[in-house]
Amino acid sequence: MRRLGLAVPADYVQRRQQTVVADANGAFTTNVTLTQVGLATVTATGAPSGLTASATVRVLAAGAAMPVTGDDANYLGLALIGSAVVAAGVIIAVIARSRRRRPIEEPEA
Repeated sequence: MRRLGLAVPADYVQRRQQTVVADANGAFTTNVTLTQVGLATVTATGAPSGLTASATVRVLAAGAAMPVTGDDANYLGLALIGSAVVAAGVIIAVIARSRRRRPIEEPEA
């Protein structure tokens, strides 16, 4: 059972504690400043339930390049290839349909 205004102590890196208030769904937000480069674990502990949730984050040095997810694909090239495949499919469908409509000529006796 969740109650509106339930206090949730949040235990952060270096054992700094901060108390935040969760909403009716148990969600909360807060800001924390992480100054040490490396991995940091942020853990929230519900009061009075004692349930915990943790997240591990990587803290980068100032000025470090952010990691990139995904790829730098050439989307124009992919769009052209996709368009060519669709065009080829349309041409094949038109040819197949025109062949079905032609009457078969019977040889003369």
